[in-house]
Amino acid sequence: MEIIEIEKNSPSYEAGIRIGDRIVRIDGRSNPDFLDIYLYREEPVEIEVLRNGSRRRFFLPHLSGIRVRGEYRSCQNRCFFCFVDGLPKGLRKSLYFKDDDYRLSFLFGNYISMTNLTPSDLDRIISLSLSPLYISVHTTDPYLRQKLFGNVRAGEIMDQLRILAENGIAFHTQIVVIPGYNDGDLLRRTIDDLIPFSPSLRSVAIVPAGRTRYNLDRIPATTPTYAQKLIGQFESEWRRYGDLIQLADEYYLLAGLPVPPASAYGEFPQLENGCGMVAKLYQELSNLTGMASAPVDLYLITGSSPRDFLAPLLAKLNLPEDRVIRIENRLFGPTVWVSGLIPGTDLLNQIKGRSGRFLIPTDAVADGEFIDGVPVDSYPSFLLAPASIPDLIELVNQL
Repeated sequence: MEIIEIEKNSPSYEAGIRIGDRIVRIDGRSNPDFLDIYLYREEPVEIEVLRNGSRRRFFLPHLSGIRVRGEYRSCQNRCFFCFVDGLPKGLRKSLYFKDDDYRLSFLFGNYISMTNLTPSDLDRIISLSLSPLYISVHTTDPYLRQKLFGNVRAGEIMDQLRILAENGIAFHTQIVVIPGYNDGDLLRRTIDDLIPFSPSLRSVAIVPAGRTRYNLDRIPATTPTYAQKLIGQFESEWRRYGDLIQLADEYYLLAGLPVPPASAYGEFPQLENGCGMVAKLYQELSNLTGMASAPVDLYLITGSSPRDFLAPLLAKLNLPEDRVIRIENRLFGPTVWVSGLIPGTDLLNQIKGRSGRFLIPTDAVADGEFIDGVPVDSYPSFLLAPASIPDLIELVNQL
């Protein structure tokens, strides 16, 4: 495990460890990985380092300040609805790696299928109490899950969840709903199978499959009528579970129905999955006492949502409607309107003729690039909008 960064004021650096050194043992454990670095970020530890063929031992108060080259597990499934498999060439490089790694699930909330877990992996999860994990369930029907994931091991999901729950490992889950495949009675069965795992089961997100112009032939459309029907099923059958089960905002926006209040989402555990984003926005706005005064050259960039929900935000920013630019996603097609997938090229093409400064949704940029690889730093007029509404108000007032 190679060290690629080390803080100069860290105990590791002061002890003589350097970039390029390879950590071969941590606290007596051979073949350590990046998870061990995290686990000992505040704990005293003995490590063994290899440099130029020689090994040295170090006793350190902690491993904070070290960054190692991670070797992540890739996904071995063959899901016909996989968003990554449907990506065109030339996008941000990191998008093409499909991770399916329980360590990333614990550390960062990445969703895993658990089809590549070995018995030793489960033992490590349990012995280290790696909790909570984030698990893509989609269905609990073993044969359908094998079909959806294109992996015979996908049918083991209920046994795997049972082992986790019996050993005190909590988990959040998601169900990507594909019309005609895992909805209706099958979705009902999946929810019925998951509920008994509570309190180990922390949340269930029901989200639509990502449908772009590159996979229209494989994924049936989620229509407004379909969204209304699913919301009806949710309200009649699962609302009684409180914030345990959450529907993605996209369904409500598509159906033209009111988004539930913030209380329906608890502590917003599925926010990254698009569940409760609008409710959280409204909650933060309602808690604000001050207002911003947007400068006349400021524009707000957003996706082309089928329903406008930004009016309260515009009022707080004192920003006229004509300074909101809703970007049509020509890269992925009109079925994609979330701000996190706004391509830089589409943005640049659609702001031509306008001079000023542009507030860019923070989730539209990762590693300094839009999804199509356009670097945000190349355009000084682009300002990343903070995710927090109070921070956004403060930023606008400073412009």
